Amino acid sequence: HRLWIGGHRGHASATRENTTANFAEVLGMGVDYIEIDVQLTRDRQAVIFHDMALEERTPLHGHIRDYTVAELKAAFEIDTLEEALAWCKAHGMAVLLEVKSCELLMHEDMLAQRIVEALQKAEFFDQCVVFGVNHWILREVCRLDSRCKIALIVPHVPDDPVALMRHMGAIIYLCFIDNLSRPL
Repeated sequence: HRLWIGGHRGHASATRENTTANFAEVLGMGVDYIEIDVQLTRDRQAVIFHDMALEERTPLHGHIRDYTVAELKAAFEIDTLEEALAWCKAHGMAVLLEVKSCELLMHEDMLAQRIVEALQKAEFFDQCVVFGVNHWILREVCRLDSRCKIALIVPHVPDDPVALMRHMGAIIYLCFIDNLSRPL
């Protein structure tokens, strides 16, 4: 019965976003949850990173999927999904976990599997909601473990948003602000 305050990718600071070092900076500031982004590496490990391309925020070029976890960690600060969830659980920080996927370029079944494995290892189902625009991955996450909670990013307005949520088993509906209308 109260508004929750979240940190998008952690929060804006000099510390790299989407890292546990960044998350630590919001402890004690009234933040209820962290929104983090997950992608797969070349060695099919789940890491926390927002952008699809590396050039803008790292010394590397290409995409997360072009590098192994070891190569990424050698080049810049990056956390695996397991590391991030373990930190959030230890510090009582809930997570909105955004699935980053680039259709036809990522192994989406493996991404869903890695997300579920990390949630199972951390026993973090009560404090995490998995969301994204790729509804196939969200369905796969729920198929792999029914304890997973999901939210839908819907870039268009479906005929019946409530029916879509029920069909998917989603607890949150996220739409683009341009799609908002009084009836919606």
